[in-house]
Amino acid sequence: MLLRTRISKLLPVSLRRWLRPLVVPGLYRLERPRMERLYRQLVAPGDLVFDLGAAEGYHTATFLALGARVVSVEPQPRLAERLRSRFGHEPRVTVLARGVAERAGVLELHLSRGDPELATFAVELMRRGRYADRRWEERVPVPVVTLEDLIRDHGPPAFVKIDVEGYEARVLAGLEQPLAGLCFEYTREHEDQACECLRRLLELGRAHFNFSPYRRWALISQHWLEAEALAALLAASPDRWLSGDIFARSEGKKGEPSSRVDF
Repeated sequence: MLLRTRISKLLPVSLRRWLRPLVVPGLYRLERPRMERLYRQLVAPGDLVFDLGAAEGYHTATFLALGARVVSVEPQPRLAERLRSRFGHEPRVTVLARGVAERAGVLELHLSRGDPELATFAVELMRRGRYADRRWEERVPVPVVTLEDLIRDHGPPAFVKIDVEGYEARVLAGLEQPLAGLCFEYTREHEDQACECLRRLLELGRAHFNFSPYRRWALISQHWLEAEALAALLAASPDRWLSGDIFARSEGKKGEPSSRVDF
């Protein structure tokens, strides 16, 4: 991710916009078999999946290939239209042009012209770390719902993918029940947000965790871990720009509230 960020900063905006449609689809075609192997451990045919922060739909396409039904949620109007164009013929996909937060309402989405896929509700948080120099030139009011709203309208999901650029903890704050499986984005410079997410999941019930480094599409541990063990594993990595996805599996039982989860 760090290399991508450095290259992105060096290229003019117009060139980035021109290159992205040529490069990204091919990259995902190469990675698709590994993505399917990873998510097949958590998603079965007929399962309902929420893809939160669906962007251009590469995860949605992977879940669809695994036989799942997908609620594809994307707050950027332009990307939501692209999702509708791509999956409008597919009865197993529902596209929602909105965001997800701790409560329903309207939030201001900040967009970066330099990266068409990059947008956030947590702009102050995103000014830390690898995106510190990113400019956020556009603002768009976007309707938002909670995870509980989505569950009420579409049913309980077997898996939820959360990639919302620094807003993951707010998304989970709007959840009131344990979910069978989910993943959320982790970046080392925002470890405090990951700790919040882990604490919230443990408040909702007993869970075990794993981690997949950025674009590896493979879990780093053969065994699912307690939250403290996962935190220790990530803290031991020397990579100061470590990023990827934290995966969680719920046992469906109420557990003891976690008093401390630190990286």
